[in-house]
Amino acid sequence: MTDLAAQSALGDLEESGGLILLRAARPGDVLYGINDCRLLSLQHMRIVGIGRAAFDQTTVHGLTISDNKLESIDGYMWEGLTLEAPGVLLGSLNLGKNRIKDIARNAWLHLGYLGSLSLMNNPLVLYPGVFNGLHSLESLFLASCKLTYIQEGTFDGLGKVTLLDLSANQITEIRDDMWCGLLSLQQLSLSGNGIVSVDPAGFAQLITLKDLQLNRNYLSELRRDMFIGLKLVKSRLHLGQNGISHLQPDIFADMKSLEVLYLDENSLVFTQDMWWGLENLKHLSLRRNHIDVLRAGSFTGLQSLNELDLAFNELTHIDPLALAGLPQLKALQLWHNNLTNLNSNIFDPTDFPNSFGHPVNMDIELQGNPITCTESICWLRDASNSLSDIGIFCKEYGKDFAEHDYCNKL
Repeated sequence: MTDLAAQSALGDLEESGGLILLRAARPGDVLYGINDCRLLSLQHMRIVGIGRAAFDQTTVHGLTISDNKLESIDGYMWEGLTLEAPGVLLGSLNLGKNRIKDIARNAWLHLGYLGSLSLMNNPLVLYPGVFNGLHSLESLFLASCKLTYIQEGTFDGLGKVTLLDLSANQITEIRDDMWCGLLSLQQLSLSGNGIVSVDPAGFAQLITLKDLQLNRNYLSELRRDMFIGLKLVKSRLHLGQNGISHLQPDIFADMKSLEVLYLDENSLVFTQDMWWGLENLKHLSLRRNHIDVLRAGSFTGLQSLNELDLAFNELTHIDPLALAGLPQLKALQLWHNNLTNLNSNIFDPTDFPNSFGHPVNMDIELQGNPITCTESICWLRDASNSLSDIGIFCKEYGKDFAEHDYCNKL
């Protein structure tokens, strides 16, 4: 298989005034009859238009026409083009970073077997049925398209799409009717939009969703009805950078399958039962939440948690039993806090009955804390996987703490 870069296609281009127009391909042209080409790349070529049948009798696995000057798309551009990958008959088309605003109703007429489409970084105007014809599409990238509103029916006909990227747009509200037609969606990114509200059951149609990214929005007040129907969300729920301060006790009641939750860069206040419903959660990230103290039972209900990330907070004290109820914990990240001590009583001894009441072989990271080397941290000798990487600095010896140092101090 071959790669055909932009430079090798120049023989099939007409140039005028520093801009390029792809004309119809004819026998003998460079683009005519290309077969079994892995990637045809026409990036950065100042292409302003594509003539009818410019790719006649061309078969490629992927076509990239990004970073050009296209302003519209119609179906005649793709006459004679076959986009397919070996064995699956699905190819990819990248039209990102153009000036595309208008998409004709027949735009995808000849691309029924397209598997992946990127229209990122275009000032798109979408309308109901705009993607008709893409009945095999699995991935759709619409990031940074200046979208402010998604009309009902926009995604009609996209029943096989599993990944939709709508990040870095200007969508401010989520409605249930936005998602009509997305019968198989598993991964949805809405990060960086400026979303301020989610209608009750705003995601209820997305019953197959497993990964939802809502970070970098303005969802400071979360309600349980926002997440109704998301029973299969498992891989990730990202709520970072939203200005969240409180979580209602039952907000995750419909998300019992969730395994990864990001709440970074908020201002969370710990309340009773805030983790209710997350009994299968395995990874919780709470970086940069201005947390200064952890009280007893701060993580009650997270009995399956494997990894807890509290890095870059303002922790000065962790109460006894603050980490009680976490018998599966394998990684604890406490970098860059203000801890001067870390006693084993932060765990519940009954969670670790076979290891002297504290965890063993845990990944504990304490870099960037003013912890001093005393007998109270001796338990880390058994608890930590790697003492040399744990991040405790011994001022007396002027070096990072290692296992034999603990022994010398006792």
